[in-house]
Amino acid sequence: MPDIERLNKLLERELKARGIRLVERTEDGQLVLEFKGATLNVSVDELLYDFDRDADPLLVVRFVSDLIDEPRPLPAWKQARKRLFFAAEPRPDEKDDLLVVRVTDSLRLVITHADEDERILTPVSGAALAAWNVTAKDVLQAVRANMGNLLEETTLEVRKIGTINVGTFVTRSVFKPGLLFSPNFKQTVAPKLGWPVLACLPCREMVYVLPVDALDSQNKETIRFRSFLVHEFMESRYGLTVEMLLIADEGVKPAGFIGPPGFLGN
Repeated sequence: MPDIERLNKLLERELKARGIRLVERTEDGQLVLEFKGATLNVSVDELLYDFDRDADPLLVVRFVSDLIDEPRPLPAWKQARKRLFFAAEPRPDEKDDLLVVRVTDSLRLVITHADEDERILTPVSGAALAAWNVTAKDVLQAVRANMGNLLEETTLEVRKIGTINVGTFVTRSVFKPGLLFSPNFKQTVAPKLGWPVLACLPCREMVYVLPVDALDSQNKETIRFRSFLVHEFMESRYGLTVEMLLIADEGVKPAGFIGPPGFLGN
């Protein structure tokens, strides 16, 4: 269960800082808010869910911002280029005009602009290229440089789960899954986990890097770990993919499914 008392204090502080008056809390848990003469009825269910998984105060800041912030235009290229990143998403039927990199049939990377706090995230569309007077290649080059810088600032922590060496990125960035596609990924993970590697990204919050043969055996530890990955995918609001990825010098390709034997034909 989330720390309700702490969450309420953070929420009340952020509402006050934004000039939003908390009128009441209803019996069903909703908030009645007043902002610039308008009354807002707001559910906090999603915030409770997210705060339970990751008690990050920035979640509260983003939640309040989403209530009142109007869409903002992207900054000029000189400023925007420093804040472009890969945002991993499940790959839907793509009918949008967003700039994307297709990873597998179930996963894509959406090029996204973020403010300094990663509070305002804006997917970049093809129309931005004309506004910036740049090419898709220019944008991709900027994204890769920024992802490389983010990875340099991020610790790769390796721990054992049973007999399995598992690497995780210690960062609160929403672009954590995109670190797998950083230009310096190999030099970061190879000394600790070998090369090539497997990657599992069941959801945005959980990204795991493993030695390429880590899940070959069907012992209790690997079955339990695979079941845990499926659980994370099913329970998260930000589920990404049930595919494992093989990341090697030749590129990235699917390497089966994260689940235990019998899961989706494993």
